[in-house]
Order: sequence, then C-alpha cells, then structure tokens
Amino acid sequence: MVMEQVRRQKTYTLPLDELYKVAPDISWTVAPKITGDLSPVEVCQILGEWYKNISSEVHRHNTGQFFTPPIVARYMANLAGTLHNQMHVLDAGAGVGILACAVCELARMQQLSELTIIAYEPDPVLFILCSFALDYARDVLHEYGVKLFIEFHQQDFLEAMAMQLTHHSLWSNNLQPEWPFDLAILNPPYFKVNQTDNRAKLVKDLAHGRTNMYTMFMSLAASSLRIDGHFISITPRSFASGTYFKQFRQQFFNSITPELIHLFDSRRSAFEDADVLQENIILAGVKKGITATEDPYLSISRSRGIKDLVHPLIQQLPRSLVIDAKQKDPVLHLPTSDIDIHLLQAFRQWKNRLATFGLEISTGPVVPFRAENMLTSVENVQRGKAVPLLWLQHVHRMDIKWPLEHFNKPQGVFRETDQKLLIKNTTQIVLRRFSAKEEERRITAAVLVEGTIGSDLIALENHLNYLYRPGGTLSSEEATGIAAFLNSSLVDRYFRIGNGNTQVNATELRKLPFPPLEQLIRIGQRVLNTHAEQDFDQTEHIVMKELGKDLIVGSEEEDLQLPILKDSRISMGKIQEAQRILQELGLPPAQHNEISALTLLALCNLDETTPWTKISKQLITIHNLMGYMKQHYGRIYAENTREVVRRQVIHQFEQARLVDRNPDDPTRQTNSPNTCYALTEEACEVLRQFGTSTWENAVAKFLALHGALWEHYQRNRRAIALPLKLADGNQFYLTPGKHNELQIAVIETFGPRFAPDATILYLGDAANKFVIYEKEKLEELGVPLTMHDKLPDIILFDKTKNLLYLIEAVTSHGPVSHKRLFELEKLLKHCIPKRVYISAFLDFAEYGRHKSKIAWETEIWLAEIPEHMIHYNGDRYMGQHG
Repeated sequence: MVMEQVRRQKTYTLPLDELYKVAPDISWTVAPKITGDLSPVEVCQILGEWYKNISSEVHRHNTGQFFTPPIVARYMANLAGTLHNQMHVLDAGAGVGILACAVCELARMQQLSELTIIAYEPDPVLFILCSFALDYARDVLHEYGVKLFIEFHQQDFLEAMAMQLTHHSLWSNNLQPEWPFDLAILNPPYFKVNQTDNRAKLVKDLAHGRTNMYTMFMSLAASSLRIDGHFISITPRSFASGTYFKQFRQQFFNSITPELIHLFDSRRSAFEDADVLQENIILAGVKKGITATEDPYLSISRSRGIKDLVHPLIQQLPRSLVIDAKQKDPVLHLPTSDIDIHLLQAFRQWKNRLATFGLEISTGPVVPFRAENMLTSVENVQRGKAVPLLWLQHVHRMDIKWPLEHFNKPQGVFRETDQKLLIKNTTQIVLRRFSAKEEERRITAAVLVEGTIGSDLIALENHLNYLYRPGGTLSSEEATGIAAFLNSSLVDRYFRIGNGNTQVNATELRKLPFPPLEQLIRIGQRVLNTHAEQDFDQTEHIVMKELGKDLIVGSEEEDLQLPILKDSRISMGKIQEAQRILQELGLPPAQHNEISALTLLALCNLDETTPWTKISKQLITIHNLMGYMKQHYGRIYAENTREVVRRQVIHQFEQARLVDRNPDDPTRQTNSPNTCYALTEEACEVLRQFGTSTWENAVAKFLALHGALWEHYQRNRRAIALPLKLADGNQFYLTPGKHNELQIAVIETFGPRFAPDATILYLGDAANKFVIYEKEKLEELGVPLTMHDKLPDIILFDKTKNLLYLIEAVTSHGPVSHKRLFELEKLLKHCIPKRVYISAFLDFAEYGRHKSKIAWETEIWLAEIPEHMIHYNGDRYMGQHG
C-alpha cells in the first residue's frame, strides 16, 4: 500500500532527448504529464494522441498506423479469457503498446504472479514511446505482486519471424519458433504489399496469398502460437471473401478455429479519429491441434461503434453456417440477425449455380486507357463506323440507357478494331462490378435484349460483367427472371452477409446459389406479362411469391417466411436496440428475434429516428402492427405472419407484462377482429429510460416486480421435467414426452435387469441433443463421433462382456428395421466390441404397429412387461453382431 501511494504521487518523464535523436525533423513540443495514478492503457492513450498531434499524417498512413482505442483494446484483451501464470504474450505490431498494456491490466485483475510480453515495433519513435508505456505497466503490476517480463524488439515482426520459421513449420505442428506463444494479440498495419517489398520476399514461402500487410501479420502470428493458444486481431473484413485472399483463408482457417467475430456497424467506428474506410472486424480464435475437436458453435457479436462495444448483441451460430473450413475456398458468412440466419439456410437449400444452367459470366474486355485510340463518339456509332460502348453508368436496375446525354466519356468503339473487344449483341444480362456505398443494392443487373441499341455487336467497359450462354441463347424470360432475382433484396442481403466490400466479382457470382431454372423462368414471365421491369416493388413481390415456400426454413406453421426487404443494407439501428431491450427485460431467446423487436417498436410508435424517450402509448391491432413494420421499417411479411406474431410474440409480451390486451374493453372476445394491444404503464416507464444512466436501475425495478419470463419458463420446465436418476447418484432432467418416458424406463428398469454391469455412453434427448455423450470412450471403442441423429437413442457398454447395447426407444421414430440395422452395421464397421440391437416400446399396442418392420436377430423390450424380452428368430438370445 505504501509503494502504491508513492507511485501515485510520482510524475513520469518522457525521454525527449532520445526522441529528438531518432526524429529531429519532428517538433517535439512540451511532453504530456504522466502521473502515477493513471492506468497503463490510459498512459498509452495519452502517448498515442500526443504522437498523432505532432507527427506526419502521411508517415502514419504510409506505414498503416491506426492506434487502437482504449475500449477496443480492453475488449480484445478480455476475449483471451482466463490467463495463466508464466504465459508468453505476443504483440506483433505494438505501436504505443496499448494491446499489451490491456493484457497487463487483465493479468492484474486476475491476480497472476508472472507474465511475459514479447513485442515488436520497428518505428524508432514508437519504440521509445512503447518502451515507456511497458515500463510504466511493469511498475503498476509490481505493486500488485505480478512480475512482468518484457522482451521488446525494435524490429519488423515479419522479418523476425522469417528468420525463425521455414515454410515447413508455418502450418504444421512439428517445428515452432524459439518460444511458442500462448496468446497473440494484434492490430497489424493495413496497406497493400508490393511484391518488390523486402518483407514480401522474406515471407513468400511462409504467408501465401500475401495481398496486404495485415494478412501477412495474421499468418505469421497464427503460426507462432502453441496448440490451443489464443489468437485475437482487429483487421479489415476484406479477407473474409474474394479471390485475392483465397490462399490466405485456406491456410489461416486450417490453423485457427474462430470462436468469436465482432462486427462494427460503421466503417469508421473502430478507429474514430483515423481515415479508415474499410469495415473492421475483431476475430478471436484458438490454434488447432492434430486431432482437434471443434465446438459446433461460434459467436457473432455486433455493436454500432466503440461506445456500445461493452454491450454488444451476441448470438450463437452453428460454425458450419459461418465457415466451412473443409471447402477449398472457405468464405466467412457473417449473419447479424435471425433474418440473415434464415436467409443463409434458405439459400443453402438451393444446389443450382450459373454453370448448372449452362451459363457463364465474363468481365467486359474494354480497358479504356489501353484502348484509348479505339474509342469514339455516339455519332460514329450512328454512322455505322462503330459499335455502342457500355459503361457502368449506362446500367441500372432492369434497364440499360444508351446513349447518355451530357456524358463526357466516349460511348463507342470503332468496328475496325481488335475483335476480342467486341461482343455479339445477343440476349444477355449486364451487371455492374462496383457499387457506391450509398446505393441500396450491391448488385445491379439489367437485360440487354438481342438487337437493342440497333447494332449486331457491342462493347463493354471493364467495370461491367456480362452473363450469357456459350454456344446457345438466353430466352427473354430466362434473362428477365435471373436479372429480377439478382436485383432482389434477397440476393443483396445474402451477398452482404459474405462480402464486406462494394465489388461484385465474377467468381462470387459463379458460386451464388440459385433456385431452379423453372422458377426463374416463371418470375421472368410474370415480370414481362405485367410490364413490371421498372416497378421494383412489384418485381420484389413477384420474386417473393414464386420463391415463398423455398424461403421457409422448418414447418410453415412455426417458421416465418422471409419478408420483403425494401432496403437490405445491414445497419445497427432501432431493431437491434429493441432486441437488446427484450434480452435485458428477461424475455426468452425465442423472443429476441427481429419480428419481436419490430412488434415492440410498433407498440412504442417508434420509427428509426425517434428517440426512446418519445415513446407514445397507442392501441394497435395485429393488422396495424404489420402495417407499421412495412411503413417504417420496410419489412413486408406474408399474411400468415399475423398469427405467428399473435402466438409467438404478443402472447409472451402479455406474460412478461409488457402489454395489455384490449385495455379499452377487457370484455372483448379474444377472436374479435378489433382485438388490440397497448404497452403497460410499467413498460412505458422503463422503456423511456433506455440509453440513459437510469436504465439499469429501471430494468432491475421492473424485474423485481414482474420477474424475468425466461427464468419463469425455466422453472416451469424444470417443474414438469422428467427426472432420471443414475446408479452413481447423478440426476438429469429430460424434457417431457413419451420418448423420454421410455428412455428413462430403459435406463432405470431394463438396464439393472438385463445389463447390470453396463455403463451409459450415450443418451439422446430431443431438446438437448444429448444428455450423456462419452466422446473419448466411444472413440476408443471404434464408435464414430458422428451427428447425434445417426446414433441409436441409447448406448450401453458392458466392459466385462465387451458388449455394446444399441437401443432404439420407439415412439415416433421406427425400430431397428432391416434398413436401420444395415446402416448401423455400416456405421460401426470399425467398432471393437460385439453388439446387441434392441428396439424398446412402451407397450404392446406400440409394438404391434411396428412388428412387421423389425429386423431378424434383434431384441424387443416392452416397458409394459419389463421382466420379459422378445427375440426375433429365436436361435440366439441377445444375439451378438460384429
């Protein structure tokens, strides 16, 4: 305590003489005052701001220097989770040391005894500033009994790693750098790498796909981690898709398993004071081992900017939905809402690609600066000396306008030119390769009908793609249907989920899933018959009506059809705020979705620009709720959605005391068309405080009065859950239902009677997927670690008899039929123990419905008469297979 008081009164002096020696061209003004009561991260912030004020912006831009804000640095450090003593932490591009200092603060809070920071910074000025910050952090940690060891190198990280690694060791686990790191945390420099750059030459065999300095840093930092070491970075999102980063993605995701990805809604929000125009993401992952078993889920979090980073919206997603590392080109899909998840699932149901339809896509062959002498005016096209030249500006949604007035670029190409630059004017689809950030759609497609523009040939500038059928023709119905689909909000939203930039390249369009061609033709016919080419709302309705059933994931009764999205740009706004409110007010996860958020906003009478303090209580019917969503949020849902909102949203809002039904007339019949809803007074009071300093207290008060509905649901579920008590005293709760009643009977009655020495290796449950899952033991016995629905409901193992009991609990699903027996034997072809197959039934009546399907040489057990077994065929009781 005495040491802490002394340090807090101490003033730390920056070494201005050293700074002047290494950078005499900088005007070193009065140094900022650094006192002992600051945190290490605060010191870094002061140093960074001072450096930015006195250094050259050109120099910082050329070296890709963008300092990490304190909130971001602490958020990234917290992603490391629980630290351990004597761990080695890598800060690959230290800057002023803010990431390393954020880890130091975490080590102090977690009361570590020892920590080692290894940092690299080649810039001589930043090296001095960072050394100062790390020394300060060492003083702070020393007071709390934490030994901080610092290895700081005034060297480029890439050059240092190139000397330690070979191309054999980068993506293998055999060789490692001198000290494999436990944690790599980095905000690397951002700029494209010239292949003549010495660093690019040094790592050319180590970091393939080196298109940007930041991906080279990510590659080498990942390679230097020990198995199960943590990787955390903040970088542009551009590596997530596209041909340029394909090799990098293959290598990186073969080495790192992502566990969390954070998205910022604004391009500038991660670095507010810097001119960063790219979308940035934070990625946290773990270094894979030789036989790594990945968690099937990962987290996607999202914030509007850095101010709300401490309260991000987080959702757990199946890893396979975000990235499939087994693919040759593993692209990151980053869904940020339930609509995005629904959309990905719907698109993945379609197996068609452009190639399926015999179509190809190419890039316009005219590069203006190379073909300058071949370009000419509209007048020469009209004289027949030239053909029309289409630029990006000529192409609009479902429309091509040529020629353009007051257009200062040549709109023709001489016929007497290189024929490779000219294209037959057959029916084709022309697409823009680039879109402006402010445009509603990333993809802009138009049909060029054969013979239009009055020429047999045309020319396309290099910023356009064109889609055609080689050796054949596109009908106008095909072309119109495909163009309408490509222009739709569905495709635009799908594209944005996987692509963080404004370029639409041919490779990504070749991989785009399409519905069957027959459906696309029907869309084209309806658009042409109704002359809806320029009526974009009508075109959207046609697309959605034709594809409606394809866009329902799950059952039509329980799952929403995707809405028409008037504007499919992904932005963090009122909808996401409403989702956060529902989460914090204790609504169950099923009511954290977008349709619930839109319902709350309609009840509050809030559009995108109205603050929460301006909530106005109103009576509103379900029909008018849907109209509000359409008018103010551009969400146009199908008619059957009203009943879904009533059953899956409004009903839960009533239980949570957010709304009252028919407050104007409580005697009104429930099924009355005039049934209406309004916010309760308590809900209004708490909702108006969202975003203010009193919000947390208001929520606590509301929950104290009414309780969290999610907790209430959980208590009710536990109250009616089926208890299963094992012989070792462990107790589990299974979800109610006949299937689990039968499973409990198998464990508690069949097991002690017919398999008394057996242990449970696997027990499935419809809600929880599996209650017991002994992975290691199953793997040891040769039972493949496969999807749970491929395994029997229950697996028991008798070690003394070396015997597996494979039991199907038959209620809704079938018994061990001949087909099922064949499938299981194939699945268990490498299984070591002998096997007994058993079909279990609750009673004779259920058995009677399935008896003709049961395979020979299998066993039957009925919970109704638990002391008896039935053997099919009779010559081998408890017949062993294998």
